[in-house]
Amino acid sequence: MDEIYLKEFTDSDIGKIYEMSKEDHLIQYLPDQEYQDLNEAKEVVEFLMGMYNQEINPLERPYVLGVYERKTGKIIGHVGLSNYKDRIEIGYAIEKKKLGKGYGKIAVMYMIKRIEEETNIKEIHGIVDKSNIASIKVLESNSFIKIKEENEKVIYKRNIK
Repeated sequence: MDEIYLKEFTDSDIGKIYEMSKEDHLIQYLPDQEYQDLNEAKEVVEFLMGMYNQEINPLERPYVLGVYERKTGKIIGHVGLSNYKDRIEIGYAIEKKKLGKGYGKIAVMYMIKRIEEETNIKEIHGIVDKSNIASIKVLESNSFIKIKEENEKVIYKRNIK
């Protein structure tokens, strides 16, 4: 599990975040995170970086961290919490060439540990496309329970603490 770690974004991550936003699997499952150009990616990353000096409160503002590969120190994805229909949703993405290594599972586990230690959040949700089997496995391996299906989405919940 020491293969990755989470940390706050820095300006040097902007290019990689932009590149990842153009990957097929991320466009398919996270279309609102496809950036038109480097400037749009820069605006988003700088906005997210501006959240770090405030308490973690995803119902009011997103909290997103980079996922970094330990052996290279390079960003390979992101994991975060945000407000979706007045509930806290966890979202995550790993770059295509690093898929299948369990990094998404570990990143979600690390984020859960962080919010257990640093917040009073009682539950989080995961909302995934029915066809995204890998993402479903990430949630289920982190003790999320399927609570319902809505259109083409599956909604999961996990209690914290």
